[in-house]
Amino acid sequence: MGKETPRDKIEAVILYMKRHLREKLPRDQLAELAGLTPEHFSRVFKKHTGQSPVDYLIRIRVERAEELLRSTSLAIKEIARQVGIEDPYYFSRVFKKVTGAAPSDSPRRSVPRVVALDYYGHLRALGVEPVAIDAHAVGMQGELADWSAYTQDIGPSVEKGPNPERLRFHRPELIVSHSQQHASALAEYGRVYVVKENEDPIYGQLTSLGGVLGRETEARRWLEAYERKLEGLRAAARAYFREETVALLRVRAEVLQVYGNMIMGYPLYKALRLAPPRKLSKQFVINANYHSSVIEPEELSHYGADHLFVVVQPDEATRSLWERIRSTRIWADYPAVRRGNVYELDVRRWLAYDPVSILSQAEEVAELARARMNATHKNPS
Repeated sequence: MGKETPRDKIEAVILYMKRHLREKLPRDQLAELAGLTPEHFSRVFKKHTGQSPVDYLIRIRVERAEELLRSTSLAIKEIARQVGIEDPYYFSRVFKKVTGAAPSDSPRRSVPRVVALDYYGHLRALGVEPVAIDAHAVGMQGELADWSAYTQDIGPSVEKGPNPERLRFHRPELIVSHSQQHASALAEYGRVYVVKENEDPIYGQLTSLGGVLGRETEARRWLEAYERKLEGLRAAARAYFREETVALLRVRAEVLQVYGNMIMGYPLYKALRLAPPRKLSKQFVINANYHSSVIEPEELSHYGADHLFVVVQPDEATRSLWERIRSTRIWADYPAVRRGNVYELDVRRWLAYDPVSILSQAEEVAELARARMNATHKNPS
């Protein structure tokens, strides 16, 4: 919805870095991805991150190595390779430069061999890297799109369940799943923990899973850091949105949904505590965990809001429907449309429903609020 900004380009490059840590990532290649000359890319990158591309890349490689040291039993040489550093001596030098300690001095903790048929983002928040995942089931996108560099897919799909031969090969000590239906069959391969789907993903599921894994301390620390970050994010969001209402619309080829305070609505209403439209606020009183309402286009006015976030599926049929909706009088009369407060979100980032992704989504909204505030100050009406 508008021209790509320099920040957008840098954020896209950073995401690419995180997804491809195992690869060589020369500055010229990253600059080409951003559509900038190498020199201009370096200047823009440092302006937005405070570091050069090389230093930033080293830092995220070391941070990922720290996670692997805490969450796996991999040898240091293998961890170095996992984060894209073939020379173990060079790895030790840069690791010590960034952290102040040698990799061999980093705390290592024994963790069970975990296969994640779901809840991969929860495990990452706890500092646990599964030996295998069902990539189809857990929807490895957004903040978790770098999964393939650190673990293996045990698919084939959430409907058919994991591949038995692959499951047996990984010798899991714990299998994390959302499906009670498959629990007895999975027990043949290892201990099974079924996470309660109706629990809060952060204050319920994360804490419970931490207890099962003996990572209560890690769960508590993550929650404390999350709450500290939310204070700043809420302040940024409140400064822009104030008490104005906010709605979230998902557009699919045959279905329109106005989201409540679950899944994509969680970061808006529960994390950032933004105000829902009047009709949704009544639903929240009746049901504190309200998923969504399926509506017809003409019902959109029932959920009128001062600001509207839109998630559009990336297929031709949906885009065609989206264009038709935006040509209607109902759309033109919608309050957020009249005020120019419509923001399109990337479905790949916003369908994820785990602690890591929720925090990232809240950060995205807060950053949007800051950008809009800055634009308002530069161009007062």
